[in-house]
Amino acid sequence: MDIISHALVGNVLKEASGAHSLRNKLIIVSFAFVADIPGLLVVYPLLGHEKGRAYWIPHDSDWVGVHAAHPYWAAIWEIPHSFFFLGLIVVPLVLWLRWPRIAIASYISHILLDLPTHTGEWVERPFYPFGMTVKGFTDAWAWPFSYWIVSWAALIAMGYFVRFLTRRKQAAAS
Repeated sequence: MDIISHALVGNVLKEASGAHSLRNKLIIVSFAFVADIPGLLVVYPLLGHEKGRAYWIPHDSDWVGVHAAHPYWAAIWEIPHSFFFLGLIVVPLVLWLRWPRIAIASYISHILLDLPTHTGEWVERPFYPFGMTVKGFTDAWAWPFSYWIVSWAALIAMGYFVRFLTRRKQAAAS
């Protein structure tokens, strides 16, 4: 799944949580996409540079064979997408810093939504470093841009719907 879709899912969770402070809202939304940041900041430009791409932005075809050719680069992407990373790093960090616990659910949403939306070279390894893989049925991150727009519109609508329901429930309670 693409990073914008992950952020929009985080927005839905933020709305459902009823978070009031900007800090908590930002934490909840960011935890939905933060697993992709190491790959975006490290692997994307390295691969784009290696392939001689403009602005170091790799093409979809550049990703074929990256796991075999660059296992350390692949690990930069795999580690934050692992349930072990979630349990050993994310959960203790959220609890220690007393951040909203729904941030954990937001992070889990990232892993769970990537399971059906990654195939081939980038199939999910939710128990990395163990070799078990979960093969998705689509590569949503490689969809044509028009499909992304439809997906984003649906997620934005879902966010507004959840917001409407949450505010309605709060108004009825007061």
